[in-house]
Amino acid sequence: GSKYIILRSQFIEIRKQIKLKKKLQKILLIFGGSDDQNITMKILPYFFNKTYDVSVVLGPSYKFQQQLRNKIFQKEFIKIIKNEENIAELFSKHDLVISSSGITAYELSCLGIPSIFIPIDKYQAETSKNLEKIGFGINYGFWDNDFNKLEKIISIISDYQIRGKMYVLGRELIDGKGLDRILQKILKL
Repeated sequence: GSKYIILRSQFIEIRKQIKLKKKLQKILLIFGGSDDQNITMKILPYFFNKTYDVSVVLGPSYKFQQQLRNKIFQKEFIKIIKNEENIAELFSKHDLVISSSGITAYELSCLGIPSIFIPIDKYQAETSKNLEKIGFGINYGFWDNDFNKLEKIISIISDYQIRGKMYVLGRELIDGKGLDRILQKILKL
């Protein structure tokens, strides 16, 4: 279960430094190494008339890079990030992460970063539902190009108290001590 999830040490180290900000301003989009469904490109137009600072992480197998660059040409508030070495530090600099819900969902939970999950398969859909039920993150469901729905969810998550609850519940769910617990079990054998 969640008490035994193993995360890279960078998450445990940066976890101590994270503070929740009152205002939601910096938003990060991350949809895996390839983003085969190209959710990145589909969701970005929502932000074109907003005042958020938006960063986009492109994985090493993302095939639509040139089209994406053309789409966001002269949109200075959108930053593209490639080959990020310390993803935990990058997460910690954002007020909200919109993400697929693979291992990234557990990493975000460990840090307590408020999140919106857009699953890409049935397994991620289950993860998204379970995390939302626990109180960490909001499950958007499969991406359907519904900007009104996204607007409502971001409006909900803009509330500092709601983000505060996510922060606490996420960090309680994944405390970063999974490897220690596993080692203790092994040593007792």
